Amino acid sequence: MFRDHGPLQNVPGVSDRAMLRLAYAYEQLGQFEPARQAYESHWNRFAQSPWRAEARYGMAWCWQKQSQWDAAVNTYAEVTKLTTADVAARAQYNIGVCRFAQQRWQEAADAYQLCAYTYDYPELSSQGLVEAAAALEALKKVPDAAKLLTEVGKDYPKSKAAVAAAERLAKLPVMQ
Repeated sequence: MFRDHGPLQNVPGVSDRAMLRLAYAYEQLGQFEPARQAYESHWNRFAQSPWRAEARYGMAWCWQKQSQWDAAVNTYAEVTKLTTADVAARAQYNIGVCRFAQQRWQEAADAYQLCAYTYDYPELSSQGLVEAAAALEALKKVPDAAKLLTEVGKDYPKSKAAVAAAERLAKLPVMQ
């Protein structure tokens, strides 16, 4: 009703949230194209919505779930320009995920490190460093990967990523 029925399309504080909930419902059903369209409708119709960055993030997420990597990266990049809130940190992290999926290792490593060093969200930062190390390993930059993994253990010792970092570090080839 909030998407298609005129009188309900612009109820302040209600219609914009209803569109987000519709998009989320489509996501939960695995219907990523209708979800993306609902997020895009939100973006286009509600310029003053407090959930605008979330709508843009949702669009990018749907592109990502459809393996539309470049569209997802471009849309995530827009989110990072809208805010510095956790949604921007998640967007930056997912830029790394997309580039990793494309085997664009250096871009993935850069995106993950940008997430870790730009935003103050310890779980994302620590996991970003672990993923950046994996991308660096793919580039055969083992010393750089080891440095990041060591940093995770030192700076985030109680994080879930610290366990993964220690395991990866132990499996790295011995440097001569």
